Amino acid sequence: MTSFLLRGNDTPKRRFHTLTAAVHADAARGRDVYAAVGRVGLGASVGGTVVGLSLVHGGYAPTAWGWTALLGFWAILLGLVFRSDRRVDRAGVVLVAGVAAVAGWTALSSVWTQSVPRTVLELERDLVYVAIVAAVLLLCGSSDRSQLVWGLGGGLVVVIASAVGLYFASTPELDATQGYLLFRPIGYANALGGLVALALPLVLALAAHDARRAVVSAAGASAVVLSVALYLTQNRSGYLAVGVALVVWLSRTNAPVRSAVAGLSVAIPAGVALTAVALLGLFDTHRPIAGIGERRIGAAAIVVALATVAFALAPRMHRLTVPSAWVTRGARVAAILVGVALCRALVGFGDRAQYWRVAWRVFEGHPLLGSGAGTFDQQWLRYRGSGVSVRDAHSLYLETVSELGAVGLVLLVALLVLPIVVSRRTRDPLTTACLASYCAFLVHAAFEWDWEMPVVIVSGLLLASVLVRSRASGREIALGSLARFAAAAGVVVVAAFAVVALVGNTDVVTAERLMARGDVRGAAAHANRARQLLPWASEPWLVIADTRARSLDEAGTRASLRAAIARDGADWALWFRLAAASRGTQRDVALRRAIALNPRLVAGVGPGS
Repeated sequence: MTSFLLRGNDTPKRRFHTLTAAVHADAARGRDVYAAVGRVGLGASVGGTVVGLSLVHGGYAPTAWGWTALLGFWAILLGLVFRSDRRVDRAGVVLVAGVAAVAGWTALSSVWTQSVPRTVLELERDLVYVAIVAAVLLLCGSSDRSQLVWGLGGGLVVVIASAVGLYFASTPELDATQGYLLFRPIGYANALGGLVALALPLVLALAAHDARRAVVSAAGASAVVLSVALYLTQNRSGYLAVGVALVVWLSRTNAPVRSAVAGLSVAIPAGVALTAVALLGLFDTHRPIAGIGERRIGAAAIVVALATVAFALAPRMHRLTVPSAWVTRGARVAAILVGVALCRALVGFGDRAQYWRVAWRVFEGHPLLGSGAGTFDQQWLRYRGSGVSVRDAHSLYLETVSELGAVGLVLLVALLVLPIVVSRRTRDPLTTACLASYCAFLVHAAFEWDWEMPVVIVSGLLLASVLVRSRASGREIALGSLARFAAAAGVVVVAAFAVVALVGNTDVVTAERLMARGDVRGAAAHANRARQLLPWASEPWLVIADTRARSLDEAGTRASLRAAIARDGADWALWFRLAAASRGTQRDVALRRAIALNPRLVAGVGPGS
């Protein structure tokens, strides 16, 4: 524009054309700046989602599902309304359809489920996954893949590095289930180990292929912290997942030598850090807490020192040259070691073999449709061979086949295999790193209850979204006005259900807290509103039963418990509560039913054993 104003000798026609060209150039620059800001915002949104879910115990509670799903649905509506020219990738549409199919089959299982309240809760969680994947489909194109990876990798590193820092800085506390393991803020050490398995390949890829020295240095230091975090979780499935990811990364990348060198630059300081931290005995429950605290301070100093070494060493390792034959041999040795680790994992996973046997037994009884989403814990109480009480089968695939039958397993496998099929021919560094992390996700889910931890599943589905956009010639679909209107209407309906579920679940939580404080009237008010919002749920009636028992209303207590049983008749605890509130024949009938649902009650083994 300035150059035009200085040209006073030009003719009016030439000045007009110059002005028009300048306006178009300024508009193009404005669009570029807007797009750049949008991409940065996209990465920040992805990272913020991961961090936000981590701060609410990995999104484990129903109230976290509601807020996350609503944010996703809001983003979808904005995309449908304001981006009328948007074209979506066909593979991405298939991915969204796959997630929606799993959620739809979960909802349909409420017809034959043994526990409608549990099945509906599973559906509420599944809506989070549908919302996130659909939002990514509408708001992200193929050119935004790198921002998705940056946002996801950055969010995971922030979560894990913060967890390690707080672990070393806080006063040691012996947790009843986690001991001295690293499990905060997620609340479960194995889930945090799964996040490390997803983050490590992405960080190593940055250390190997990014051209910026600062990024390579930061990636090298982060890899050391991530390695120590994985050790502090003591998550064996996380070890196995990382091993599989490294084999996939080295065997699929188009730059194996450079990748191997980057791995070596991290392996040396990380190996020294792991050895030193392991020798400190941070998990010894027989040591005094003060002694554990002192050892944590020493471990923190070691990790900081070796992360600094990796920070300085990573950029310099790019200059090394390694014969490609060495890399090939190293990949073969790594594959053998991963195979050995897999065999060791299959025989060393504690009580998981018992969980898997029960899941398979349930599948044999309901091979096509399953027992209903969310019902494994009830089936476990019936068929368990020990006093251990669990809620999940610790395997996504076996729990799916037991709860949703063969049909559900086929839908799930089709969903999870799609990203691998679409990206199978691409070998660029970004896609290879995402594929390695995604394989780590699939392996980890085979041994843990990751589906119940949205922060892990959302991270895995974000990787899947990147992989389905890896094809350079992927076909796109234009969304017409009618399609966008129909999609928006469907989103509004589902979002309305999410709002009702969120308010109802919040009322249940509030009622339980008020009841614990002794506020019977306030607890009853919130429980009654939750009862109206969630007519399928048994939890509000259980709180109402507690309020009536506190008021010495025995008949009202029994009536409330029967209302809860009418909604979840396979819950032994409700029958047991009814037996405790009843007399005579009614007590005997309720007690027999509770024992039938939980046979080990006769041995004096309850749910907390």
